[in-house]
Amino acid sequence: MATTRHFTNTHSSVYSVVLDAVRNQACSGSMDGTVRMWNLGTGTCVHTLSGHTSLVGLLGISPSHLVSASADSTLRVWYPESGELKHTLQAHTGAI
Repeated sequence: MATTRHFTNTHSSVYSVVLDAVRNQACSGSMDGTVRMWNLGTGTCVHTLSGHTSLVGLLGISPSHLVSASADSTLRVWYPESGELKHTLQAHTGAI
C-alpha cells in the first residue's frame, strides 16, 4: 500500500520540484528565493537553502549536485547531502 505525504511550505508558493530517489528526498523551489530539501520518509524539511533573491523556478539533481535557477539571474550549485553551497554562477543578464 502506498503512503501519501503532504509537504507543507508555509513560507511561500512553490514553483519547482525535483525528486531525488537516490537520497529518498524531494527538493522544492519557492517564490521567496529558497530551496527546501524534504525527507520523503518522514515528510520533514531537512534543509532550507538560502541565497537567491527572487523566485526559484528550475531545479535539477544529479548524484553529486543540486542546481537551482532563479529569476535573480543566477544558478546556484549545492551539495545535495548537506545543502552546502558549492558555486554561484552569474553570467546571465535576465531571469532564468
